[in-house]
Amino acid sequence: MALKVQLGRIPVDWVIDPTLVDLAQFRHNVCSSYENDSSLGFLNDTVEFIRDRPFGRVFQAAERGSAEDCLDVGNRTFIGYGTQRDQDRALEYWKRLVDSSHLRHPSTPVSNSIRAQAHSCISNYWFDRRIVSNIEGWNIDSLYRSASNANTAASLGLIAPCVLAVADAAEKAGLRRPEDNRFAGLCTKRFQILRSLWEASDKHKREISEAKRTRDRKVEKTPLAYVCAALGCGIEGTKKAALSRCGGKCPVDKKPSYCSKECQIRVRYMFPLLCSVTR
Repeated sequence: MALKVQLGRIPVDWVIDPTLVDLAQFRHNVCSSYENDSSLGFLNDTVEFIRDRPFGRVFQAAERGSAEDCLDVGNRTFIGYGTQRDQDRALEYWKRLVDSSHLRHPSTPVSNSIRAQAHSCISNYWFDRRIVSNIEGWNIDSLYRSASNANTAASLGLIAPCVLAVADAAEKAGLRRPEDNRFAGLCTKRFQILRSLWEASDKHKREISEAKRTRDRKVEKTPLAYVCAALGCGIEGTKKAALSRCGGKCPVDKKPSYCSKECQIRVRYMFPLLCSVTR
């Protein structure tokens, strides 16, 4: 069922099909840097990108050799937006971009940005096939194909969320270091040499650790600003803006914060001496 909504720059009368949302999420997770953390913004970007670009026109441009349209056809075919869903066929379009000899009558050179996105798409394709079944377990060859393409995408400057997910899965499986290998008799050397992938993963981990240390320092200074003061609630905010601070005359170091108006009303009797706002 189509949804009619207004989101940011999306026109009021634009009908949002569920497969369009899937396409936007795919482009966000696979074709965009992890630093672009606004999935809503990417829905806007996807709508603007496909506006006045019907599949038939994009398909014809791709067949004439347009690299950007070839990537778009692959993405739409993988999701099934505007055409029949066929993930194996989508893979063939992405392969044209990583090996320009497969691109029919190239009208424009394949940029590093397009190549990086194509490698990321291929990585995602094989990542979905890393599990054979609950009984048979991992398909290491599929995981390696995924990791190898993720490594190339990272080397070309694209560290998408799916690239980091591939690195995390491979490392947790013990494939990054020989001493962590969980698969008897399996040589992990081909995973170990994926330098760009591991550098991207380590960089992201350092950023997460630093963000946590920064937050912990802030929480230590003003702990009441990061947790709802209502007894039994327990909701915490990663940023001060996530909670609303009491608007009364409480001392700054004792000023409580709340996740909702309901929580503030529930415990207002606890602060009659500290707060003049006890409505």
